[in-house]
Amino acid sequence: MPAELILLPSWSKLNIYVLSSWARSTLIPILIVRHHEPVYALPQDEDHVGDQDDLSRSKGGESCSNPCNNFLDELWVDPSTKNVPYSRSLWDCFVGADQDRDLIEALFTAGDQILSQPWIKGLMNSNDSPLRRLSLRKCEQWLLDHQEESGDWAGFFPPIHGSIWALLLQGYPVQHQVINLGLQALERLAVHDSRGKWLQSTVSACWDTALMVNALCDARSTLALGSQQRSESGGLILSPTLQTPLSKAAAWLRSMQLMVDHGDWRIYAKTQQAGGWSFEYHNSFFPDVDDTAVVIMTLVKENPQEIHSNCISNAVEWILGMQNVDGGWGAFDINNDARWLHKIPFSDMDSLVDPSTADVTGRMLECFGFLLEHHRDQQYLDRDSKMRKRLLAASKPALDFLLSTQEKSGAWWGRWGNNYIYGTTNVLRGLASGNFWRVSSAVHEATLRAVKWLRDCQNEDGGWGETLLSYSDAALAGQGESTAGQTAWALDSLLRFCPASDKACKRGVMWLIANQTERPSHRSGAFSITPQPSGGDSTFSILLKQEPEHCKGASWSINRYVGTGFPSVLYLGYPFYHHLFPIQALARFIDCTYRQSWAKNSVIDIPAAVASDINRPQVLIMALGSRGDIDVFISIAQRLRSACRVRIATHPTHRSRVEDRGLEFYDVGGSPDEYASVVGDEPEGVLSSNFKQFLKGELKLAALQRSLCTTFELFWRACLDSHSESDFQAPHGHNTKYPLEQQRVDSQLRPFVADIIVSAPATKVHVHACQSLQVPLVLVSPQPSLPTKALPDVLTMTYPKFVPGRWWNLASYWVLDLLLVL
Repeated sequence: MPAELILLPSWSKLNIYVLSSWARSTLIPILIVRHHEPVYALPQDEDHVGDQDDLSRSKGGESCSNPCNNFLDELWVDPSTKNVPYSRSLWDCFVGADQDRDLIEALFTAGDQILSQPWIKGLMNSNDSPLRRLSLRKCEQWLLDHQEESGDWAGFFPPIHGSIWALLLQGYPVQHQVINLGLQALERLAVHDSRGKWLQSTVSACWDTALMVNALCDARSTLALGSQQRSESGGLILSPTLQTPLSKAAAWLRSMQLMVDHGDWRIYAKTQQAGGWSFEYHNSFFPDVDDTAVVIMTLVKENPQEIHSNCISNAVEWILGMQNVDGGWGAFDINNDARWLHKIPFSDMDSLVDPSTADVTGRMLECFGFLLEHHRDQQYLDRDSKMRKRLLAASKPALDFLLSTQEKSGAWWGRWGNNYIYGTTNVLRGLASGNFWRVSSAVHEATLRAVKWLRDCQNEDGGWGETLLSYSDAALAGQGESTAGQTAWALDSLLRFCPASDKACKRGVMWLIANQTERPSHRSGAFSITPQPSGGDSTFSILLKQEPEHCKGASWSINRYVGTGFPSVLYLGYPFYHHLFPIQALARFIDCTYRQSWAKNSVIDIPAAVASDINRPQVLIMALGSRGDIDVFISIAQRLRSACRVRIATHPTHRSRVEDRGLEFYDVGGSPDEYASVVGDEPEGVLSSNFKQFLKGELKLAALQRSLCTTFELFWRACLDSHSESDFQAPHGHNTKYPLEQQRVDSQLRPFVADIIVSAPATKVHVHACQSLQVPLVLVSPQPSLPTKALPDVLTMTYPKFVPGRWWNLASYWVLDLLLVL
């Protein structure tokens, strides 16, 4: 990799910003190191160096070669063979089996071999080359610009180590402040234990804190619910001993929000609004959406009023701006999906890019649904209805992405946790949040398949586990020794779709209870990892730096990796995973059990007016057109309101006309004029008319598409969306101007799901909606409903007198589908 790579502009197909954040921050120092090509004598090999003045910077390397040197032989599977090729031979790329031939890989391999020729290396690596000198200065400046005030680079070991090394090779003295701060950053990663000193790859401060506070907030709510301790105002009384640490942790998280004017994400992002959180202590250039979503939910759980804050709105704005074109989210960058980079011989881990993944996308849906549902009064979303619409709009392509990435088994692959259990449970939590799993039959079926897969891979002992080998062999998905973390992931997800009495859930709870240890196997403090081969998997033991006397209680043992850094290459040991996730899962089980028991055994005294409102049928009126068309349906709604909750879904132009009569309004977009221009003034039908316009080159496809999308998408949402635009439906006998707080209470007694649909023939979607919901349909037409030569049905292709036959009818569906996807 030549240093000139730094000079390529961001708009070019290949440049440093098409690499993932971790690859970019690691590669740039390597470009400098690659130029200098330092060779170092191994500790046991110094006698073979000769009389070199500087052991740390000798070119060539022959003098340091000693095949008998056994330094760090434990790193090799076969110490006798230390020459490991990073790529296939050029011959294999061209003449291998059909499935193995790869032209892109062949081109990269050929280029790599050309650049490795001594005369090319000598020419390019020459310090006399102006281009090389410029490239090295650019690399050096990039490193200086990206160093944190604390001395860190990206908050993890490879770029910190590489950057210090590169700057030393560039001539910086060890006493220089930049080097000194970098060494301090490395020292912060150091751990001292009984075996000596070693370095962690990173310290996941924000991630661990957010997840732990999130779990403790769930436990706090469950404990308060079970004890039924309430204040005079009716609120739950929280334990001060638990509340104070949570408040302090939440305050620390708020202080870690990155409201800075720099960050590599700005290069390609659709928004320049900062507001994310990073994984580590010192990493202001590379926030990630996964941490940010967890922190959002954590802060609002700890203090519900936080949902009104700029802290949350800025974070949501940043996440929305980081959505990829395929509908999903990567972790650190937007549209970072140039997978062809993995053909470069340098890519030994296939992790040079940061594309959309199911586990991260599922977390975003969980966060969006949490915000949409929170406290049900929707005050935050009322304050900014545009944000609510943006959350819903972003959710649709996210769901499409998840549908496209689901495995045939029903599972989803996990990028940042092991593996299919992690990916599947993340997605299931996202689908459950906000009831996204009910938005369409396709999503509903995908959810049921995922739940079935998760139940099927439960171990005989009641827990869940998955071997790391599933990353290389998908046939092993969901198979492995039970662990507390993976059992908790599965249990927490299943409880969102199954009752607490479900057999699989109860077995999972019993596994967690049976495997809890009286004394934790870890405490807050440093820990070391000791890899131990065990049946193809890697286990690790935790050696404590210290065990504070005040730490009491119980936890679960940690004997398997469940965190993923780079699949099939690097795995991370999160000691808190096996503690916080079981807390969260057990809290949800207790909550579900309590509510299930309460629903069965408690007698609820419901006022007659409230009971009447709950039992009222819910009627959705689908209406398109002008004021005259809407007035017909308003008249019908006023007659029905005495016995039914009635919602009118129509154009925003008619909002005041609907709400002034105390009726519930739902905005489906569009306008009467736009609708009339597409379907109202065409005597021969919209498809036939637009076909003629197409032949004349006059087709207004955009207007037609907008109308059809309104008809086939927003009306369906109106059937199920519990959050009406009006926020209320006045019960019979109530004044329509009663206080807004009471209106919200009445509107939330029962989530809106249409029991009956009233519509006009021109709306069309009512047929599909009624079939999906299995509810009655009432057609009302302010004009003749039978197609005639003068007034055919709006979606017919020909005059009524023409009898086309079934193939012509089928073609009309194809034409309609084509118009919707263009």
